[in-house]
Amino acid sequence: MPATRQNSAIEQFVDPHHEAILRLIEMSAKNAHANGAWIGICGELAADTELTEAFLRMGIDELSVSPAFVLKVRDAVRRCSLSE
Repeated sequence: MPATRQNSAIEQFVDPHHEAILRLIEMSAKNAHANGAWIGICGELAADTELTEAFLRMGIDELSVSPAFVLKVRDAVRRCSLSE
């Protein structure tokens, strides 16, 4: 989360897996698509493969990660089954 980049003292209070954060991301995706815009997630959050399937289900259009994480995220995307 960007807040922790500026202040490492609050890192312990930020949980990107928290339901409220995920709901905000999903709401953002729905609103972006409703208005003809794409939406992406970048950085460490995009590289979190525990959330890859959730992001795809939300309709996130792009996961932008550093080169070191590309294969890991690509494998996570391939393992997702969104037809269920």
